Amino acid sequence: MSGVDFTALTSNVAKYSKSTRSEVKKQKSEALGETIAKLLPSFINFQEVTSPSVFKKYIQNSSAFKNIPTSQYAMHPGPTYKAGTYHESYPLMYNTAMIHQRPKLYVMNKENTGLAPYSGNLIFGKKNNQPRPTSVYGFNVPIGRYNLRPPSKDNFATGKPNLKYRRKHSNLKHRKIQYQPMSVINVHTSPSISTISKQVEHIRKSAEVLKEKGHSTMASGDWYAERGAKIQWAELEQSEDWNLAAPEQNTSFPGKGKLGQTADHFLLDNHAFTANSAHAIPPPNDDYTSLEDHLTKDVSADQLEKWRDINIDHAPVLLHAKLNPLASPSLRKKRKLNDF
Repeated sequence: MSGVDFTALTSNVAKYSKSTRSEVKKQKSEALGETIAKLLPSFINFQEVTSPSVFKKYIQNSSAFKNIPTSQYAMHPGPTYKAGTYHESYPLMYNTAMIHQRPKLYVMNKENTGLAPYSGNLIFGKKNNQPRPTSVYGFNVPIGRYNLRPPSKDNFATGKPNLKYRRKHSNLKHRKIQYQPMSVINVHTSPSISTISKQVEHIRKSAEVLKEKGHSTMASGDWYAERGAKIQWAELEQSEDWNLAAPEQNTSFPGKGKLGQTADHFLLDNHAFTANSAHAIPPPNDDYTSLEDHLTKDVSADQLEKWRDINIDHAPVLLHAKLNPLASPSLRKKRKLNDF
C-alpha cells in the first residue's frame, strides 16, 4: 500500500472565550469557518480556545460552514489547561468522512515516559514552574480504499458506536476496512512559564518516546521555536529523523514593534510520514478561492498580517502530508487498533 494522504491545519485563535465580544466571536468564526470550508482539512488543531462549546457553536453557525454537511465535521473539546483563574483548551475538529471513530485524548505522565488517559484539568503556570503537560490525540485513519463509506461509525458526542448509522448502512457490513493509528501532540509554548527552549525540549522528548513505542507521531501547534529555541530549531531543520514542516513566512504578528516569527508549524516523524508542503494561510479573500490556490500561489507578509484585522494574531498553517504504511511486522504487533 502507498500510504494515506491527508491535510491538517493548526490555528491559534487568540483567546476565544465566552466573554469575548459577540461581534469579535462572529468575525473570527466567519473567517475560520470559511477557511475550513474551503480547505476541507482532515483535521484541525486549535489553540487558546477558552470556551470550546461557544467556539464550536459559532464555527458551526458561520455562513460558510453551513454549506458543509453537518455530519462531515465533529469536534473533540480537547484538554483543559489551567493556570490560576486562566484556562484554555485545544479542541480537535476532524472530518468524519476520513476519521470514523472519535479521537481519544491522552497526556504524557509526569516522568514523560508514556501515556495515560486524560482525566481532567492539566495545571501549568509560572507560579508552579510548570510548563503545559504534553497532551496527545490518538485516532485511526483508513488505509487502502479509504474513500469507501464504512459499515460503522462512532457517535462522535459519546465515542460509542452509532447504532442508528450501523442499522442504516447494514448493507455495508461485509466491508472490512483496515485502519492505521496515528498520534498528534498538541503544542502551545509560553515564554511566561520557562524558557521556550526547555518547553520545546520537553515536547521533543515526548515525541521521541511515542516514536520509540511504535506510534506514528507528529506534533502540531504554536511553538515560538524559531526565535525562542534557536538551537533546537536548527537541530530539527537538520534532523534525519524528524521533519520540521513550516512555512517560509512569519505566522505570528505580535504588533507594538515586536518581531514576528514562524511560530506555527508541524513536526513529523520522517519514517512514519512524508511531508509534502506547509503553507501559511491568509484570511479569506478573492485571490485564494480554493485549496489549489493556497498550494500554488505565493502569499505575502502583508496578506498574512491581515489576520490582525480579525483579532487573530497568528496565521493558520496547512500541512499536506502522507501517513506511510507501518514499516515492519514488529511494529504491527506493537501497535494494535486503539492501542495508544
